[in-house]
Amino acid sequence: MYCPGNVFPAYQLAGYWVEHSDIGGLSHYSVFSCRDASRCLAGDPGQCNVGRTGRACADCFRGYASDVDGSCKPCDALSMWPFLLLPIVMLGLLPLLVAASILMSRARRVAVSIFIVCVIFGQLVVCLQSLEAIYQFEITWIDPARAVLSSLAIFSLDIEFSCILDPQSHVVEYGSQLLAYPAVLLGTVGFWLLARWVKRPISFNSFLNLHGVLLVALLTAMSLTAMRPFQCRPNPNGLHTMSTRTDVICWSPEHGPLVVLASLGILAYPVAILSTIAFLTWKYPTWLRSGGGLEVLEKYKFLFGRFRPERYYYALLLSAHNMVVALIPAALVAAPALQVGIMGAVICTKLTAQSLLWPWRSDVANYNDLVLSTALLILLLLASPLLRLNQTDTSFLVAVLLACVLCVLPLAALSSACMAVSVRLRSQSKYDAFLCHHKAGAGALCRFFKLIVHKYGRMNIFLDSDELDDLARIFEIVSSDTRCLVAVLTPELLQRMWCAGEMTSARKYGIPIIPLYCDGFAFPDEDCINKIESVWTEEQQYTLTSHGIAMEDIKATYRHISTLEGYALSRHSSLEEQERLVLDVAAAVLRGARRADVAPQGSVSSARILLCSTEREPEAISTVLILQQMVQQQLRIATFRVRSLKDIAAASSASFALVLLSKGVLEDPDFALQIGQMRAQALSFVPVNDGTFQFPPSDFYMQAGESCGLDVYVWLLFSGGGGRRGRAWPKCRAQLGKGLPGQPV
Repeated sequence: MYCPGNVFPAYQLAGYWVEHSDIGGLSHYSVFSCRDASRCLAGDPGQCNVGRTGRACADCFRGYASDVDGSCKPCDALSMWPFLLLPIVMLGLLPLLVAASILMSRARRVAVSIFIVCVIFGQLVVCLQSLEAIYQFEITWIDPARAVLSSLAIFSLDIEFSCILDPQSHVVEYGSQLLAYPAVLLGTVGFWLLARWVKRPISFNSFLNLHGVLLVALLTAMSLTAMRPFQCRPNPNGLHTMSTRTDVICWSPEHGPLVVLASLGILAYPVAILSTIAFLTWKYPTWLRSGGGLEVLEKYKFLFGRFRPERYYYALLLSAHNMVVALIPAALVAAPALQVGIMGAVICTKLTAQSLLWPWRSDVANYNDLVLSTALLILLLLASPLLRLNQTDTSFLVAVLLACVLCVLPLAALSSACMAVSVRLRSQSKYDAFLCHHKAGAGALCRFFKLIVHKYGRMNIFLDSDELDDLARIFEIVSSDTRCLVAVLTPELLQRMWCAGEMTSARKYGIPIIPLYCDGFAFPDEDCINKIESVWTEEQQYTLTSHGIAMEDIKATYRHISTLEGYALSRHSSLEEQERLVLDVAAAVLRGARRADVAPQGSVSSARILLCSTEREPEAISTVLILQQMVQQQLRIATFRVRSLKDIAAASSASFALVLLSKGVLEDPDFALQIGQMRAQALSFVPVNDGTFQFPPSDFYMQAGESCGLDVYVWLLFSGGGGRRGRAWPKCRAQLGKGLPGQPV
């Protein structure tokens, strides 16, 4: 306020509201800051713009609404649009959901297009809410930015109720804002029940995903609404008032009910939503590993379906970012100079994480997110000169933070350089485990081993088909780059020259060896070990000798391995048992590491895809297990490896069968019975050749015809395995097909 002196009365300046009172014949003035300078005109104490009333000119008279010039005008149809929006949302949201579900079920191309459009508009909604949070900073916004940003208050329902309520109805207004989402929930529940009553039911998963999308997308707005009563800013008179309702003095009796409602709102919205997302993110890997868990994940497509499978955790990171964005205006309301800097740091962190992780399922969504985040940063840079920085304490704090940042710059560079040098100079093994195996006898098993280890954790495994680019370095890799060697003992492993050299190199250089005993393996007796050189040609023996590996070293290694305690693996056991043994071996490699809990495979009754092959060939079994993991991970569909006719009979939900054709599979009578049973249940077949399948000789077909199995094989191989095979195979092959052989028909 301005006091001209002498007998002239004091008057208030624009942007401030002065409360005048006489106490004991003396004039007392209390100065409040107005939310918008145009609301409080310069003049006599307590003067407001036209149509305004209350402390700091915060309210309009009943029947009036705010205008762009700070005054209040009589309410018209345009002023009522925020109150008409809620019923429109309630009446239109579920019909749109039904229409979208119909379109997405009819054509995959349409479904993908709708998904991408929804993700992009969801990113835009989140960006607009960030703009709403930025609009609450102590910045002197100018038109047209001020007009655009002020309209975004609809997201957090920061709207005036003066058209329908009397001024000072703060509890009713704030309670209505907190109850907006429950009202939408009740309305959509009613529509959902009505759809079930008229025999046009909407699935519960669709209903749940709809509200999940709303809660995740509007987390920032809900957090802003819940924290509004705690957003108190100082006034020249030393009192604090709410930033959005400047007529409410913080921690006064009229502020108490708002604080209680806000505490309940914080627990009901941001805390509950973020806690639920954190729990679902924590459980996601467990659900993904188990067949039964995939059915649970169908309910949470709104959360994880937007991102690539390996970036599922970005849903939690993004939600935490949105929560922090909403916290900044409330937490830093007393330090406005920090608001722009902290918000810029938060957006930069999110932009960096998004650029490194590239998390969105669609590249278009990734690029769109980059553009939106960059636009927010540019807006902050352009708005920073408009920041109202007139507090000495805040200026000092900013100066301290700037000095800290300047000191961090050289320290960060020095720390990075030291870390890089220490990592280079520190001796460490490149591979945690080296899988020594005979490719024909355990190639698929080792692939399954590596797949399961990576499914449950992190471990660097050497598998020659993935890592080896120079065969001459194989023994050097064992001796210098390997922490532990896992000897996959199959019947012919000890007769393989390269495998013998790998195990011998490990023993010579003190690398621990863990034996993994497979079906059919038995250690040779002492006489066979002494004659082991007879297995290899002179050229092979020379190759070993040139690498410093003598025959006596190999014999000593074999005797050493025979004394070691190892692990026995039966490939005919269940998936859970094989996974448990693989994790036991991995824990032994890491020496004391806690073994991860094995996820249950799930019930065969819930499986939608069955996998079938012969049980005679161990490698065929391992290949089927690999296919099961790949299908389940890529398609998010519950799968089950059938081992008996009882499994097939119990598969009430199955519609497809993935049949692995391997060497000798058609000669297995149990396989023929399983194919016949699945044919009787009208399953659609997808035959897959593992590369070893060959058609049997002609006499086989005579025997198969006599045993009534020929028609089953002809139907499987030549008729396509059902009418839908032609459509099912390209989809599965597109998801699985890195290196999978084509069907042999």
